[in-house]
Amino acid sequence: MAKVKKLQRVKTPHAVKFVHSGSDVFDCALGGGWARGRIANLVGDRSTGKTLCCCELCAVCLKTNLFYPDDKKSKVKVIYDLAEGSLDFDLKEMYDIDRDDIVWKHSNTVEEFDKTFSDELKTLSDDTLLVYILDSLDPLSSHEEQVLDAKQHKKMDNSKTEKVAKQKGTYGVGKAALMNRFFRRNALKVAQKEALLLIVSQTRQNIGVKFGPKKKRSSADALDFYESQEFWLAETEKIKKKPKKDRKEIVTGIRLRARNTKLKVGMPYREAEMAVLLNYGIDNVGSNIDFFYNLIDGWGRLKKQKKGVKQKLNWNGKDFTRNGLIAHVLGNKKRERKLTKRVKELWQEMEEAVAHGRKGKYSQ
Repeated sequence: MAKVKKLQRVKTPHAVKFVHSGSDVFDCALGGGWARGRIANLVGDRSTGKTLCCCELCAVCLKTNLFYPDDKKSKVKVIYDLAEGSLDFDLKEMYDIDRDDIVWKHSNTVEEFDKTFSDELKTLSDDTLLVYILDSLDPLSSHEEQVLDAKQHKKMDNSKTEKVAKQKGTYGVGKAALMNRFFRRNALKVAQKEALLLIVSQTRQNIGVKFGPKKKRSSADALDFYESQEFWLAETEKIKKKPKKDRKEIVTGIRLRARNTKLKVGMPYREAEMAVLLNYGIDNVGSNIDFFYNLIDGWGRLKKQKKGVKQKLNWNGKDFTRNGLIAHVLGNKKRERKLTKRVKELWQEMEEAVAHGRKGKYSQ
């Protein structure tokens, strides 16, 4: 009987390391950013910026050093598994990254995804950060399902397909069971390699602005058990702009609300509001200003200004309109860093203000 190699657990506890999400406010809600060594799940209706958030993560990894805390790893490998088939964002125009900088995969089944991801972990060097994005989990089928479909459409010989199914070892095993097996085999390896696995899921029913009751997502039970970060996205408002005074408004972006329903690396039940601009991505500066100056109403929309009342946003003793302040800060690295610092300080102040203030339950 072959000897089974025992997988060693991490011997010493360590602080969680994070990767910047592209939005400082979203980082705060995430607990510090996308957590390394963990499995994360991003859920939302169609056209709610799920893929765009993934592209933003790719750009951060390939174009910046925004890893928290500062890391000594010198290499980053980004793998984008397009189970849905295609990605049409112009990454060069939006983020100045070449498509060849990303390793593209196209898994059709859970078994293919399992093998691809497992192989990447086996060959991953110690000085490399692996960021693997599966977009999305929903269209993945199983080998068994493909075999049955082939039989129904008479595309394959029945006796041959049965033989192949038995060789694969998945005959009679559903997608949910296969995903459970995948997580059981790989979750600890992800932690040991400090890799980041981000899985995208699409809801079968619209979440809506108020999110409402929890909607269905693919392989929910397996994800619930193994994930460390689970965020649900919902569109709250379309951002519009008039090309001319006598013309109708044109949609230039959307405003998103991200709510965490499970978070092991920070405080659960936190929300973040983000502005997303078409052909640009997450408007980090604009979203920071909206949060810092409390410009978003309870519905997740930008508060309307009264006619004749000039908006005053004080920045270092000088008043600005919202757009004026964005123009003042954007592109100036020193001002952008200062705004980021103020946003994180305000978030921490709010957390401390609602904390129970008690000592540890069993502290002396």
